[in-house]
Amino acid sequence: MMPEKTIAEKSLNWFAPTYCPHPNGWEPFGGKYDLDFNVCFQLGYIQFPIQLTLSVFIAISIYILSKKPYHSSKQPKNIRKIKEVHICALALAIVCYHYNTTRSDTNSRSLQIYWITSLILSILHFYTEYSSETDRFHITFLILYFAEILLTLTLFVFENINFTPNRFTLTQQEYNDIKDNEKLEGFSSIEDRSNLFSMLSFSWLNPIVSLSSKKQLTILDLFVMPKSIQTIPASLNFWVEWKKEIFKKSSLTMALTRSFGWYYFFAAVLKLAQDILQFCQPLLLKKLLSFIESYNKDGTPALAVGFYYAFSMLLFSILQSFTVNQYFNVCMLTSVRVRSALVSAIYKKSLVLNNKSLNDFSTGEIVNRMAVDTERISDAIQFCHILWSGPLQILISIYLLFNMLGWSSIAGSAMMFFIIPLNSYYAKKMATAQLNQMKFKDKRIKTTNETLENIKLIKLLSWEEPFLDKIRNIRNNYEIKNIYYLGYYLSVQTAISFLVPILVTLATFAVYVKFESNSRGPLNSSIIFSSLTLFNLLKFPILVFPRAIYLIINAIVSVRRINSYLNSEEINEASISRTNISSKSKGRFDESNSNSSKSNSNTKVNSDNDVVSVTNASLWWKYDPSSSSPTLNNISFSAKQGELVAVSGITGAGKSSLLISLLGEMYKSKGTIQINGKIAYTSQQPWLLNSTILENITFGNKVDHDFFQKVIRVCGLEDDLKSFADGELTVVGENGAKLSGGQRARVSIARAVYSRADLYLFDDPLAALDSKMAYSLFDKVFGQNGILKNRTRIISTNNISFLNRFDSVIVLQNGNIVEQGKVDELSKDHGILASMAKSFKYENNSMLDFSAHSKPSLENKQISTKIEECLLDNAEYFEKYSKFNYSSESLCSLSSEDSSNSIFITKNSVKKDKFKKSDCLDTDDSLIMTELTEKGKVNRKYQIQYFKILGVLPTTIFIAVVILAQYLMVYSTTVLKEWAEQNDKKFSGHFYLH
Repeated sequence: MMPEKTIAEKSLNWFAPTYCPHPNGWEPFGGKYDLDFNVCFQLGYIQFPIQLTLSVFIAISIYILSKKPYHSSKQPKNIRKIKEVHICALALAIVCYHYNTTRSDTNSRSLQIYWITSLILSILHFYTEYSSETDRFHITFLILYFAEILLTLTLFVFENINFTPNRFTLTQQEYNDIKDNEKLEGFSSIEDRSNLFSMLSFSWLNPIVSLSSKKQLTILDLFVMPKSIQTIPASLNFWVEWKKEIFKKSSLTMALTRSFGWYYFFAAVLKLAQDILQFCQPLLLKKLLSFIESYNKDGTPALAVGFYYAFSMLLFSILQSFTVNQYFNVCMLTSVRVRSALVSAIYKKSLVLNNKSLNDFSTGEIVNRMAVDTERISDAIQFCHILWSGPLQILISIYLLFNMLGWSSIAGSAMMFFIIPLNSYYAKKMATAQLNQMKFKDKRIKTTNETLENIKLIKLLSWEEPFLDKIRNIRNNYEIKNIYYLGYYLSVQTAISFLVPILVTLATFAVYVKFESNSRGPLNSSIIFSSLTLFNLLKFPILVFPRAIYLIINAIVSVRRINSYLNSEEINEASISRTNISSKSKGRFDESNSNSSKSNSNTKVNSDNDVVSVTNASLWWKYDPSSSSPTLNNISFSAKQGELVAVSGITGAGKSSLLISLLGEMYKSKGTIQINGKIAYTSQQPWLLNSTILENITFGNKVDHDFFQKVIRVCGLEDDLKSFADGELTVVGENGAKLSGGQRARVSIARAVYSRADLYLFDDPLAALDSKMAYSLFDKVFGQNGILKNRTRIISTNNISFLNRFDSVIVLQNGNIVEQGKVDELSKDHGILASMAKSFKYENNSMLDFSAHSKPSLENKQISTKIEECLLDNAEYFEKYSKFNYSSESLCSLSSEDSSNSIFITKNSVKKDKFKKSDCLDTDDSLIMTELTEKGKVNRKYQIQYFKILGVLPTTIFIAVVILAQYLMVYSTTVLKEWAEQNDKKFSGHFYLH
């Protein structure tokens, strides 16, 4: 009587057996031990789906390279159609190889997968035909199959060889030259060029690992990053999707999903494959142990069966290792792309926040989102797949345990599900604590930032301790206390996670011995160790699942925080109408030097176009519809090309606000603002980039050395650069050389001049300069004979002595324009400007006719002489602190009651032989200080210090408990081994440990 066919065998009947030439038909297994695949089953159910799938992937590769679509054929139903698909796949592979070699410098991953898969299937097919018991196939066909194997192997080898120069086929100098010259656009990374085996095994990292064993790695030793994870592509891709999302629900999660979702979905496919492969191990282990138990000395069952199971376990372990490592690699690369995109988006957003949003989000809060929140989202991305993979692994484990142990596995499952509500309770507690933690951290960072911003005043008033106590109070009484509760909740969850597998195992085996041993037999080795393997697999999702929930809860909080920040109000670009000035009407920068003739001093570009036009504009820092007092009210003025306009008024009149309103950073409730051309702006507090002076001035623009030298000369920076050992390459900023206020102001002005803008806005640019430097800078930069004479300049200033040099003056009072016109006209009207001039006491000259070359009074000369003597008498003290590189105007800028005659000390005022260049500049300060790093192992004293902080008793208990836990884990396995051996010897009684 024929045995009843299985469901799998019945499902094959839809193939008509007349189409298969093999005597076994479409049956899957055959051969001597029924362990080989039959020919038709290989061709129809293994080779055909793989060839069809690879054909689709190769077609996609051709589409990308040739920009021509490809449509796959219908599913075949006989051997002839299968062969046609095989031939089409070969043809597509040839076409893909041609396009790839002519249009790309990297090998095709699709072809690599195709050739290795074809090679494995060809070998399998050859072995099946060779070991077949029938003589249907002639030796000629075997030779052809073997030739196919050799040809496929050759093609696979050549496809995995890349002759493109890479990091380790170039010399160190050649590679460094490429990096220094920024010629990396066509220089793909070594990871992109790695072959299939290198990609799966990460052997492309071997050169850098080998190099690290020989020397301390530097930034130049690292590989070029793959383009897919570089910041610019990732940030641009996300920013495009976020702009689309703004007009919908403004969901950060949806924007991230559309930007990186497909790449992350591939990680899900790898995770699913890894989960399936790992459960093959306990099944094969059970088969192998059953084979060992039933093996007899007479050779039954055949020894080949045992080798088959052992080799299968090895193969599945290798495949699982490949998939799980690739899964983590894809997840980590996705997290890197997401974090770089979010950091870039947060930075871009900070540049367009309006005043209301700046009040809502302090600098510390923005930095916290950029540093902490993005990192938490990045960490959670690596565990998000556990949300579905964990339950799936648990269900598969329970199902397989049920097949092995019967209903006794339900006891363990019930205990496990009983723990879930307890885990949920602590997860909710952790979510609340985490939300509070972020609030406390924001508060601490905000307080710290405000303290550092006002550190000079705090030190001046000796308020260090009160502010430190305020920061310590937030840190100790709120933040650390909340961290303690977070650690407590996490410890409870971890303890539960460790206890659950043990309790589940105990409950399952106890119920099995009590109720299932009679019907299913005693617990032998195959059941015990197979079920233990399943319990170990069950342990991972149970342990990791709470951790994943914790990280995802943190990420959800961070996503909401970043989402609220990215959805905050921005500067309304529509409040200002902007147009570009044509190149013909822009005019040229003054190419003459500052001492040009008087005939050139009145040269202007004739233009009737208004570069700035403001009409009845009311502007607010913080818009309040119920208020009738805007910051600037009914502002109307215009400035033509080449015009020099002064904005004057008492402190708080709105001078800085007027300039900032032209940048579009204030809310406009009514009126119109028209700007024609590019704007350059300098604030009252100059900001320097932590880089060289050259990069601070060029500021991302193309370096024009001739124009740069001209800008340096007119801005009075020549002598300053000569005093620096590295000149224009001197690094300034937080980690560089310290500049005085006057030097910082001149660098900021030079940056604006170098930008070649059409409209220049200067907010009190001469305030930090002494009188000599101020008049020189005004003549060479701002004045009618300066480098900007052909450009529109609007300058806010209270220095009355310069107003007669302006084409027009705007006088502000309480946010309103009270006077506007020529200086001569306004000075005769006895208005605000005239009263401001009279408030200054000038004995000899009118304020409006002040000479740029007036000399200090005798009283001031005497004061200056006393200061010189003081400096010379304390030369040693001055030499000690000369490394701060203060310029002459910052050494002493005392002013008498006559404010027009500021006292300045030049370099000639001090004896030259008292100072040398090395004394005035510490050359170490001219370069960025590199962080000192300790090489080798961690010093033992730091380890001892950690243990002292932890405490001797807690540390001892912790180490003892860890050792005890490991011992008990090993001992429990030994007990199970003893138990299994007793059952294998068919002892009737149960085995007990006394």
